[in-house]
Amino acid sequence: MATVHIAIPVQDELECLPACLDALRLQEGVRFVTWLCVNQPEAWQHEPDRRPVCEANQACLHLLADVTDLDLRIIDRSSPGRGWPPKRSGVGHARKELMDAICAEAAPRDIIVSLDADTLTPPGYLRSLIVSFNRHPAACGFRVTGGALAGRSSGVSGSHTDNAPERGYPSAAAWYRVRAETNVEDVG
Repeated sequence: MATVHIAIPVQDELECLPACLDALRLQEGVRFVTWLCVNQPEAWQHEPDRRPVCEANQACLHLLADVTDLDLRIIDRSSPGRGWPPKRSGVGHARKELMDAICAEAAPRDIIVSLDADTLTPPGYLRSLIVSFNRHPAACGFRVTGGALAGRSSGVSGSHTDNAPERGYPSAAAWYRVRAETNVEDVG
């Protein structure tokens, strides 16, 4: 069975991260690993106005260290001495670091899901991704551009939108097959 790898960049997300993790706990029938990159520029350690972000990131690391019921991989790019170097920071760098780490471990049949730390995945969300890839074996990815957060309806874009996961799924989500030439087994 394919593993779903979830990539989540985290920066100053202490208020929403617990709900994101709680939503992931509701996923059933799918093997998944959640990868989180807690990140900020190293220079922020020495900037008084950025200190609250550094402290929130440390609190996120402590929260994640206490999670025992989810399979988590934590990349620490926020502790003193581990932050981003000058001219290399932000969510794009965090996502790249997550994707690189996932690709080093993922199998050819696996799926990568990119989410934000404030994304609340409804039950059945991850399973629907496998079903969507099975419906479109040539697809290498899907992307949701709208959102279900706060009751918004979602829109789907991309080359295979007609059977992408149904309305009501989170915003800021993108799904990729690790290697498009392989099929994910049917779970539907």
